Order: sequence, then structure tokens, then C-alpha cells
Amino acid sequence: MFEFINYGILLMDGMLIVLIYAIIKGNGSSGLLNNYLKLNIAFLVLLNLHLPYNSMQNADLNKNAFNNAEELKCIDADSTFKISKEQNWRIEKNYFLKDELIIKINLCEIIDS
Repeated sequence: MFEFINYGILLMDGMLIVLIYAIIKGNGSSGLLNNYLKLNIAFLVLLNLHLPYNSMQNADLNKNAFNNAEELKCIDADSTFKISKEQNWRIEKNYFLKDELIIKINLCEIIDS
């Protein structure tokens, strides 16, 4: 699951949590504001756990579809690829590989027949 963590979002959330903590510890903040800010911290933590878990589930779904000889569509930065065993793609960890191409498995979707 840690392979799917977006470290940029994690860093921004960490900075936001530090800022919220500074506001809570600051002078003159009310109990209601403190509870609201603590709720935001909890939301950020849960979000940072949910997004990688969701990506991991998507990757597992795509692996199973690939192993069952289904075709997948993967969109890279500037190209779209059809992925299947028939086209000599293979899986290595959480990536589809063919020749020099490497595509993250969780960024694909199953093509409905």
C-alpha cells in the first residue's frame, strides 16, 4: 500500500496539520474552533490512508483482469495504451511492462467488451 502514497499530498497535509496545531495552541481560540480543527486533522489523516488503499484495490482488480485475459486501457501523460497478454505485456510488481514502456497498474481501467 505504501507504494501508492502520494508524498506531495502527504507533505502538504503535514504542513497543514502543523499550522492547525499552531492555531489550536495559539491564544484566544475557542473550544468549538479547536474541535473543528481537530476534526480536520482526523479527516486529513483518514484521507491519506484511504487514497493509497483505493489505488491498491484498483491495482489488484487490474491484475486480476489482466490475468483473466481481459483488455485494459491505460492513459499515460500523452498516450493511450491497450494492455493485454495477447499484445505481449507482462506484470512486474505494480507495473505493466512491454519493451521500454512502463505503466503503473492502478492508472488503468478495464475495457468493457
